[in-house]
Amino acid sequence: MCIVYIVTRRQVYLPDDIYEELRLVSRLTKRPMSEFVRTGLSKVLALPKKKADPFKYFVGKGKTKKKSNALKDFDDYYMNKPI
Repeated sequence: MCIVYIVTRRQVYLPDDIYEELRLVSRLTKRPMSEFVRTGLSKVLALPKKKADPFKYFVGKGKTKKKSNALKDFDDYYMNKPI
C-alpha cells in the first residue's frame, strides 16, 4: 500500500532564534521541521475570520466640524470661484 501526498515546495526564511528552537524541538521529538511548519500554518489559517460590519465605516462619514453652505459651494464650484 502506498500513500502519495501532493505538496508544493516552498522556501521560508526564519529568524535564527526561531530556527534553532524549531531544530531543537524537531530533534527531541524525532519529527521533521516541515511537519511543525505545516501544523502551525494549519492552525493559524483555521482561526475564525472576523466579518466586517458593512455599515461600520459608513456611519458618521458625513459628520464634519466644518460648517458649509451647500448652495453657495455649488454656485462657487460651477462659476469656478475658489471656495
